[in-house]
Amino acid sequence: MNKSRWLLLLLPLFVSACIVEGENRLLYLNGHPKAFFTAKRLDDGRLAKVGACSTWYPNGQLHGVEHYDEQGLPIGKWTYWDFHGRKLCEGEFRRENGNLLSVWTFFHENGSPCRAETYCDGRKHGKWLYWHEDSLLCQEAHYHNDTAIGRWTFWDRRGRVMKVEEYHNGVKQNEIIFNASFEEK
Repeated sequence: MNKSRWLLLLLPLFVSACIVEGENRLLYLNGHPKAFFTAKRLDDGRLAKVGACSTWYPNGQLHGVEHYDEQGLPIGKWTYWDFHGRKLCEGEFRRENGNLLSVWTFFHENGSPCRAETYCDGRKHGKWLYWHEDSLLCQEAHYHNDTAIGRWTFWDRRGRVMKVEEYHNGVKQNEIIFNASFEEK
């Protein structure tokens, strides 16, 4: 095996060895920042990120901003961008009644919303929305603990209802398909 392959295999070990309790500033070989964050040693001995954590692509473009609480758990607003600076998604974590709730919005390349997802303790929960690239609603779905429930509605690119489905405990109970072949007025 050549030296470059050994270096690639060992690189994660070197990087993990660079993470210390306190402030961490990781750099790419080209000198651009890779990640800035603070690590704290938890009671169980693990190092966890606390506070804000920023990451960058090798070209210097900001990749993501995340936030962690004092126990290293996600909290607050998180945002990610692609290699060219376009926003990919943004989310927000919060604690409510002992549960970790999160809401995420993903974006089309043109910047319009693509989908909005809600989670409770990492499971699909609540209303999920999907949009066409022109920002017209495409689909509305509902979940309870990763299980499809309630009425799901689907729209075409002109905003007309194409289909409605009804779910009970993850099982489709009914489906109504609408005829959208009428002429435009």
